[in-house]
Amino acid sequence: MRIWVLISALLLVSALEVRAQRVIPDPVRPVRVMQEVPWAVSTSGWRSSMQPVRTLWDQMTETYYMDLVAFFDVLDFQTEIDGEIVRSKGGDGVYEIDFEREIATFSVDGIVEYEVEFSEGGAIHGGSDYLLTLPNIKSVLPPGAIEYDEATLTVTLSSWVFARDSSPFRLHSIPPVQYGGPLLYGRERKLLGHTQLGYRMSRYQRPENDVTYNGYGQIQASALGGRIYANGTLRSDATLDQIQWKIRSANYLLDFPNFPLLKRLEAGRNYLYLWPIRKQFEGFRLSNLPLSTRNMQHEPEIKGVTEPNAIVSASVDGVVVDRVQADGRGRYVLRVPAHYGTSQAQIEISPLGGGAPTIETRYLFIPEDLTPPGVAYWDLRGGRDPSDLSTLAHGRMRYGISKRFSASGGFVLVDSLYSAMLGVTTNLWGYLNFSGEISYPETSGRVALSMVRGKLRVRGEAELADRPGFSFYRRRLQGQIGTGFQFGSIFLNGSATESFAGNESVNLNASGMMRLSNRMNLLFTGGTSSSRSSFSGTSRLSAHWKSTLTRYQSIGRIYGRVGFQGDGGRYESIDFAGVTVYSSFRGVSLGMRFGYDFSASNVSASINLRLDAPWMSFNSYSSLDPVNPYHRQSMYGSVELGRGVRFSRKAHAFSSVIFRAFLDSDRNGRWDEGEQPYSGLGIDVAKARVAYTKDGNVKADFLVPSSQYEVSIDPNSINEPRLFLSTGSRFSFLSDPGETKYIDIPIYEDTIIEGTIQNLPLSSPSLAVVVFYQEQEEISRAAVSQQGRFTSLLGPGDYRIEVIDLSGQEDLQLFTQDLTVESESIQYVQIQPN
Repeated sequence: MRIWVLISALLLVSALEVRAQRVIPDPVRPVRVMQEVPWAVSTSGWRSSMQPVRTLWDQMTETYYMDLVAFFDVLDFQTEIDGEIVRSKGGDGVYEIDFEREIATFSVDGIVEYEVEFSEGGAIHGGSDYLLTLPNIKSVLPPGAIEYDEATLTVTLSSWVFARDSSPFRLHSIPPVQYGGPLLYGRERKLLGHTQLGYRMSRYQRPENDVTYNGYGQIQASALGGRIYANGTLRSDATLDQIQWKIRSANYLLDFPNFPLLKRLEAGRNYLYLWPIRKQFEGFRLSNLPLSTRNMQHEPEIKGVTEPNAIVSASVDGVVVDRVQADGRGRYVLRVPAHYGTSQAQIEISPLGGGAPTIETRYLFIPEDLTPPGVAYWDLRGGRDPSDLSTLAHGRMRYGISKRFSASGGFVLVDSLYSAMLGVTTNLWGYLNFSGEISYPETSGRVALSMVRGKLRVRGEAELADRPGFSFYRRRLQGQIGTGFQFGSIFLNGSATESFAGNESVNLNASGMMRLSNRMNLLFTGGTSSSRSSFSGTSRLSAHWKSTLTRYQSIGRIYGRVGFQGDGGRYESIDFAGVTVYSSFRGVSLGMRFGYDFSASNVSASINLRLDAPWMSFNSYSSLDPVNPYHRQSMYGSVELGRGVRFSRKAHAFSSVIFRAFLDSDRNGRWDEGEQPYSGLGIDVAKARVAYTKDGNVKADFLVPSSQYEVSIDPNSINEPRLFLSTGSRFSFLSDPGETKYIDIPIYEDTIIEGTIQNLPLSSPSLAVVVFYQEQEEISRAAVSQQGRFTSLLGPGDYRIEVIDLSGQEDLQLFTQDLTVESESIQYVQIQPN
């Protein structure tokens, strides 16, 4: 068995599910087949959120491409599109990304802060898709603003982003969810419930060709007690006589979130996207894997050694979550509640004998692929490939050995071809993730490594196979190393592949940004690539470069930019040199590009118009190149059918929940007619986007269907002392697939009891205490002042009042009496001996 001991590794992505496949037509590049993968954007720190963002996997280049418009939407940026240019306003600056020139700039008050140039092939514009590779997404934002992890499919926003006064990212000032609350609201199953329809359509025309139409649509519905999901593509000519359509995915999911042995049952057409196989199949899936483990709460351990018997405490966002005393050798273990992703805790160590405490910051990383200790997850799929009718069977099991180590095993069978897999996943020192897998008898292996240490980022992955059983590559290596500094950043990337057909390729490139002034940045990229074709026997070696200089300017609400760009190496030493002009106002943007194409010895020009509305987005692009002119128009959006009809310019929709707080006067837990709503309640949902609606309710968006979410309510958001939460300040709920779930939060109104006691036979009235009973159960106690007064908060109902002498010298049974508390603000009570 030939297995390469590989040098670099990313976290094992065993839970990766392919949700859709997408074909992006491009007038210059050949058709590229991409698959949609479940990336998410997460905020750093404790009050984090997890919001999915559309990302595609390019099988040819093995590169992730993120939807830039969807990414900006997650960040709540105001985005405008003008042909090849995407402009987004966030905080006190404007980001402008030019897909034709492959550059991006950031300006404040019209002054360019910096400009970056994308690596070759790192930007794709096809139809309504504006895609960037993850390194380019990172380069668009300021240095240190985001990090991404391909092992966990997560883009993490740094705490620096939230520290800015002008930051567009807003977080509620709510205490963190320290421990999981009770599950108060489970799944709601419907025969036919909420339905979501998403669409993307484009029209493409060249003078010498007929007009063609391309479309993509998806439907998601809460029905038959579960969820129905389907998506497909459509292609037609101008006469609509030749219509080609294809259903890519159509399946039914029945989930059982509270059942430990079986949590999901799926049937229909779906994708299997787990190493070492990628395959579409029609069949079934059975598993006890939760639909999402990213929002589940964990309690990682923080271990250390300090002075013997020192007091060690851990705080998250200023809230102490654990405090222990070190043993005689100085060893301690802290348990800190945390969710999936990266967060941090502040450790304070106080010597037992007194003295200044030592404060340090520890980082916590909860990867999704690390199974909780003592827990086993299994996944079984079977069916056939609709293209070649081959039989497919696949099974996998993961087991959590410890909090930082998981093991996995499985098998895959395609007709007579079969193989077994074994793998491990571990997290070392909190910043190094390692995973590895091997398979046999189809001998192959894969290892990955990812490290984040300060500003240094190192990533590597390698794959090796002996036979073309399930793998396309005989060997595949890729890696990246990068760092940021005060006036810029630099990244080095490399990859090498060899297919079983004998084709080889090696790519090396470097990219960086240098800040020249507050209004001007220099972006540069360059690299080399070599390839050898076994079919033709030829080899090719090429080099490329690109550099961009841009300046921004704004007049009132009109934003503009003038940029200068040059690139070369692909065809000539200088391929193109030109200028771009862009302006936008509200939801309308206009962009133009003009330059000279040295490789074609001709002038190149284009113009783009973008119109954005809340219910739809429209884009028109025209290339005025005399050699190759063309026109393209596109629009996209979605329609939601449920409690009403709602249109949106977002083509993808997710589950959501609306929290409605109200004053529950009859205390039955339901919102009845006549009961008043209560606005301003501070609610936070872990791993979800939370915002206030116009009517004062709280809405959490982008929820994973049929998943449990933790809710934290800020008690300080209730200003009146006589009001309290009947559900407590922490609880959890299950999201419904494709539905907007409504959760009513009842708030009870207590009555303030103001009382006095007369003729107490005590040397001091403060020696007495008033006890309130209801059906032999003690409800509350109230201390008595020196003047014989006491105060308490009680709900409406019947009580028995007893007065007790704390010194135990006097029998005060004569002061016992009954009390009926009315539903009012204040009720006065006088107690005297019978």
